[in-house]
Amino acid sequence: MDAQAQTFEQLYRVFSESLGQDHAFFGGPIAPRMADMFREFGSGDLEASTQAIARLNDLNMAVGRDYEKLLEDAIDYLDDWEGNAAIEARSWMRGMKVAMGRKRELLDALVMVHKAHHAVIEKLRSDVLQLIDATTKGLQSAGDNSTKLTLAIVGAVAGVIGAFTAGTGALLVIAVGSAMTAGAASVASAAIDGENEAQVLVSMVAAGENIVKAAQAEMALVDQGFAKVTGYLTGDELKWVRPERPKVVTAGEYRPDDFHPEDGYTPQVRDRLPKTDVVTEPPVDEDPGTDRGPFGDKEDRYPEQIRSTP
Repeated sequence: MDAQAQTFEQLYRVFSESLGQDHAFFGGPIAPRMADMFREFGSGDLEASTQAIARLNDLNMAVGRDYEKLLEDAIDYLDDWEGNAAIEARSWMRGMKVAMGRKRELLDALVMVHKAHHAVIEKLRSDVLQLIDATTKGLQSAGDNSTKLTLAIVGAVAGVIGAFTAGTGALLVIAVGSAMTAGAASVASAAIDGENEAQVLVSMVAAGENIVKAAQAEMALVDQGFAKVTGYLTGDELKWVRPERPKVVTAGEYRPDDFHPEDGYTPQVRDRLPKTDVVTEPPVDEDPGTDRGPFGDKEDRYPEQIRSTP
């Protein structure tokens, strides 16, 4: 719970005390609704959301945009390597170029989804502050006027998607953005009104519930974004971000000179170099649930991969 959510919790105590003064009149059905409403007001964590976006941006920078040149250079280094293993390696590296490009786009898409999530929390908090301000004024001048609220939460996700995808040529980012704006025509209204303090508090709860419903509708769009990104990383789409490994083994018996001789070797020497497998290829582990969909609990590894220690 961040600082602002704690403030909302304190404000709930203030309003609930006012509610209790006339509990016999309307407190029965309204009191639990007010408690639920303020609980929703404090949901989400802006600080954690900001940190998540920063870490994703750092990861994106770490991956870098020079992967294409690095892989092209690696392919060039295989010029003197012949045979099925060489063909497999080149094919895998070209597949990695495609995979890295998709991963970069999906990282961008994930940043977009997290920014939309952040916007929903931020706009919800803004509307809550507006609601509290209008309620406070309504309690001070009950019966004198009605205050209609202009809700910032409505269209929060669409605003982020529009700004993020404007001018981009990243097809996966556009596809994720489209999934998040499909059916995004939420409309919500809220007003504070009442002839006395009791009615003002009742109208506050009704208005607050409308704000919560609008926020839930926006958050459902965020969930669609996360689901779309997950879909591009699992199941039938997995092969596009994780190409099948080539039939080339780099275990302990691997000798680089047998595969890519030094520049000083003559063509005659290269022709005499063995072109068969140096060691037997280990079996491929079966993909765990994480590669078929979200919420798995294992990491897939090939037997020869180095396992990190906790």
